[in-house]
Amino acid sequence: MDKKLLYYLTPVIYLVGGIILYSIIKFIVKRAFKRKHKLKMNEKTYNKLFTGAKFILNCVKAVIFIIVLCLILSHFGVNVKGLVAGLSILGLVVGLALQDILKDLISGAAIIADGSFALGDIVKIGDFAGIVQDIGLRTTKVKGDNGDVLIVHNKDINKVINSSFNKKEAYLEIELSSSLEYEKINKAVDRIRTTLKKDVNGHIKYLGITSTDNKYQIINLVMSIRPEEEKIIKEKII
Repeated sequence: MDKKLLYYLTPVIYLVGGIILYSIIKFIVKRAFKRKHKLKMNEKTYNKLFTGAKFILNCVKAVIFIIVLCLILSHFGVNVKGLVAGLSILGLVVGLALQDILKDLISGAAIIADGSFALGDIVKIGDFAGIVQDIGLRTTKVKGDNGDVLIVHNKDINKVINSSFNKKEAYLEIELSSSLEYEKINKAVDRIRTTLKKDVNGHIKYLGITSTDNKYQIINLVMSIRPEEEKIIKEKII
């Protein structure tokens, strides 16, 4: 291969290599979390680990970017070590410029480590309430019921109300035909529980038939749910 061509292709190879490396790491992480029922953990633990994994992925992406950039600069003859040394001389200026970024990064890591909230939690930050969509290196995104998205710097999150910590009991009444036999009622209950289990991670208990008349018999279920699960179930029932 022509040396001149190789000279100009090398930076492209570095760049593509970095992209491929990050894509492989991202694929492995997403694959590991794809089927949460196989991980044998509760919803809260799963969300916390998944949030931490996404945060680490963002850090890995930044590190790979820096490494690729240094390799490309070095390839074109830039003295990377000298550049770093030069930056250290201006460390005070750079430190001041990056101060807010570092605060965001540290605050984001603290949020995940403390378990203050995770992806999918319903939180209230200031006067804004919604579901946590993303916890990035610098910002956290919360989506409200009306579709608005609050983007707030991690360092500015001082007080959070998390409505997803505690589960509550929800009762569900379902009318079935009074002509249904006991076995068919049990099968209907099993189908209902299977359907609800797609959105509910807590227990779903069948309480039995509470009342009956000539046309209908009412069965009752009780569920341990989180606020976001309650919203999904209401939408399905309505």
